[in-house]
Amino acid sequence: MSYQFAEINGVRMHFDVQGDAEQALVLIHAGVANLNIWDEQISAFSPHFKTLRYDVRGWGETPDPAGKYTEYDDLSSLLDHLEIKSCAVLGNSNGGRIAIDFAIAFPHRVSKLIVVATGLGAFDYPNDSFDEEQSKKQAEALKAGDIELAAEIEAQMWFDGPNRRADQVEPKLRAKALEMMLHTLKLPEGIGEGSILQPPAAGRLSEIEASTLVIMGDQDMESLYPVADALEHEIANAKRVTMPGLAHLPSLENPELFNQIVLDFLSE
Repeated sequence: MSYQFAEINGVRMHFDVQGDAEQALVLIHAGVANLNIWDEQISAFSPHFKTLRYDVRGWGETPDPAGKYTEYDDLSSLLDHLEIKSCAVLGNSNGGRIAIDFAIAFPHRVSKLIVVATGLGAFDYPNDSFDEEQSKKQAEALKAGDIELAAEIEAQMWFDGPNRRADQVEPKLRAKALEMMLHTLKLPEGIGEGSILQPPAAGRLSEIEASTLVIMGDQDMESLYPVADALEHEIANAKRVTMPGLAHLPSLENPELFNQIVLDFLSE
């Protein structure tokens, strides 16, 4: 991990910048991880882009102190600190939700938008029995103080997905995901008052001006595919790519294919 810090909106934010290209690319991690999820992207992206990854407030090495904030304002202020006027933005899961909020709140700052297995603010998610069952098991593990079991359940949810067993995925990559999930679960609970974009992004997708790429694995949670459908249909200049055999963290599970998909889109 490369330790660079800046005081951003009342928080000591951890970030990493690689490359000196004129164009910038921001990577926003999933809510089960931290900026280390992008380790396999840096060498591919930094020769072409000034590549910024950071720990969102409350994750990794960025704390979540008391106070009101929005994550899209945090990103805007970090870009100001680094004197980056505009950029392509890539977000996975909760990071995708932040990227979408940012693209609506600051359209002039987003040249292209890439969202991967993304969440969406105030979206009406359908019921997902696998998600509900696993979340209940994880809550019970945390209540019992078994953080290792809670992390394992999280890995089953977000790395393996609902249709694969742990022995059907790459062990070393799963171990890296599990390590980040365990680190996240051990973090102190944040005391800040974060809020999503208002009015929420779910009703404002048509406002997104940037060319948008929606990436999904075909082994992900069923409740997330309707989000991808909404983005594909409601954003004027959006296209969708499905990565076969992958679940919620495709940039970690198949970085070579993922990196090529992203670079091809950014070069269009």
